[in-house]
Amino acid sequence: MEFSGVYHKTSEQMSYALDEDRLIVNIKTGYDVKQIFIHYGDPYEAGILGGKEKWIGKREEMIYKKRLPYQIWWTTTLLPEYKRCKYYFELRTEKEVWYYFEDGFLTEEQLRMDGRMQQCFIVPWMNPADINRTPAWVNETIWYQIFPDRFCNGTPEKNGDDITPWRNHGTVTNEEKFGGNLEGIRQRLSYLQELGITGIYLNPIMKAESNHKYDTTDYTKIDPSFGDADTMKALCKEAHEKGIRIMVDAVFNHSGRKFEPWIDILEHGKESRYADWFMVEDWEQVQKRGDTRDRRFYSFAFTDGMPKLNTNNEEVIQYFCKICEDWVREFDIDGIRFDVGNEVSHRFLKRIREHLKTIKPDIYLLGEIWHDASQWLQGDEYDSVMNYPLLSGIHDFFLDKTMKKEQFEYMVNR
Repeated sequence: MEFSGVYHKTSEQMSYALDEDRLIVNIKTGYDVKQIFIHYGDPYEAGILGGKEKWIGKREEMIYKKRLPYQIWWTTTLLPEYKRCKYYFELRTEKEVWYYFEDGFLTEEQLRMDGRMQQCFIVPWMNPADINRTPAWVNETIWYQIFPDRFCNGTPEKNGDDITPWRNHGTVTNEEKFGGNLEGIRQRLSYLQELGITGIYLNPIMKAESNHKYDTTDYTKIDPSFGDADTMKALCKEAHEKGIRIMVDAVFNHSGRKFEPWIDILEHGKESRYADWFMVEDWEQVQKRGDTRDRRFYSFAFTDGMPKLNTNNEEVIQYFCKICEDWVREFDIDGIRFDVGNEVSHRFLKRIREHLKTIKPDIYLLGEIWHDASQWLQGDEYDSVMNYPLLSGIHDFFLDKTMKKEQFEYMVNR
């Protein structure tokens, strides 16, 4: 048997409680393994551990599997009667049978050895407080992403000289403003409903310098070019009446250069009361403009106009907990998408989740992560992440004519 191809651990994607009753167990093996049985039961079925008890367990075949390039991913669902589970695997190739435990592999003879202390895999308790509960409504939601400036101008009579006339051809630059706003989205809700849309994801709508709004200057105010708080309230209310949820974009990894705490930093240097709100290394050069590869302060993608917030700081955590709470209470939003969601601290995300779930238990928290997101999906941070690896896989399959259909299958399974 290809022992190096076999892998299981009682954590992350390999073993987890789906809900209070169901335990998902997954295992990877090489292609030489043709059949797997799981032996499972309550850890105390034969008595208290450490005595002369002979624990057996129930034997059940694992029949569901997915193919990966060099391994097979086997999966099963168990129903531990007492919320605890002890188990090991029986792996069968065409010629061999091996038993897989936490400390390695045993032969049939070793398994039956009288008095042997078997180190089984153990799920000690399916604690309800530790179960990852994602909002049920999201599974049925069809999202429609809207970049507000480019969707619909609902108040053309208020256009200024800086608004570019709508056009349906040619390139579009980042500097152009087309006048799209929240009122325009509100006026098109029936159109979106007719399309079958049940969720709108809005790119940033809070006050910012740019038209993409990822350089926030005030997290408490709707950008005037998009409308005001009353317009946002009306949009959310009418969307809900049509069965459409609203998710907003949260830019908490960095702010814009005109965010008041950053202005205070530029004015008072390390004496600023916000000195620890950002990540400054060279206070003498903090006012310098241009690329931040010199590490005078950390920023998003070396952009000096987007200084990086210190999401380890307690004041910053409390500030953004309150910001999110206000968005929920004032607008009744249904979800928050976290921009650059892999750079904010885990501590920050754990606190925001706990805070918001007490206010609105079914709020949806989505992270922007472009790579393996396992560490953010343990049930105490994000509910989900944007699936860029799937996007990349689909893109590459149609780009690379040498790829076979099996490789597409492997990618989807991964």
